[in-house]
Amino acid sequence: MFIDTHAHLNFPDFASDLPAVLERSRKQGVTRMIVVGAGKGMEGNPEAVELARGTPGIFATVGLHPHEAREFSPAALSELRALLQAPRVVAVGECGLDFYRNLSPRREQFRAFEAQLELALQTGRPVSIHCREAHPETLEVLKRARSGGLRGVIHCFSGGMPEAREYVELNFWLGITGAVTYPRSEKLRGVIREMGLSRLLLETDCPFLTPQPKRGTRNEPAYIPWVAEEIGRILSVPVEEVARVTTENANRLFKLEE
Repeated sequence: MFIDTHAHLNFPDFASDLPAVLERSRKQGVTRMIVVGAGKGMEGNPEAVELARGTPGIFATVGLHPHEAREFSPAALSELRALLQAPRVVAVGECGLDFYRNLSPRREQFRAFEAQLELALQTGRPVSIHCREAHPETLEVLKRARSGGLRGVIHCFSGGMPEAREYVELNFWLGITGAVTYPRSEKLRGVIREMGLSRLLLETDCPFLTPQPKRGTRNEPAYIPWVAEEIGRILSVPVEEVARVTTENANRLFKLEE
């Protein structure tokens, strides 16, 4: 059994064939998926919550992506707090810092990020963190928040071993996507060799980051086994062991229950 811990199944890319997407995923052993509310502005959060409410095997997160941090307000924070009380909502996010695209001013990104971390601490939820070209700043923010028992996942981890060690010390897991299958991802493969399985989670980030064998097409949860197989190849362990440990990791972090 696999768990896709980061999927954007509420995006328009899946509007026409979501039932078929879910069926293909289950046939490949991907029996649980976490739909991330962030990424469509605030409107994406109730969509993710509704998907989780009405679909077996689906859970949700709610948050505001750093690209949309300019939308953050006290009203948005109140809405997120209320949505966290809905059934099968398991985390805050994805939230964080993106200094690659800078689609929101950095000041606004910090403000939204720190408020969502505080919300996660207040509600006892883990947090899914987006970090692109901002590892030093993200680590600085997390270190300030660590005393409250913060935990979570660094979504689509893109750093090296120094960052990986620091995140793990801060009680974070590393999300591994189809990017691990790309020819130029040797740095990420090196991190996995040194880290082993104990702090890894499987993600698609679908519809993005399609694994190499299907690159150029829409990504979907059914492709998670390619991510697991590559991790198994890197670590010289059976894919079944990758599935077992990463599933235990996801259940431990997100406390998934039907």
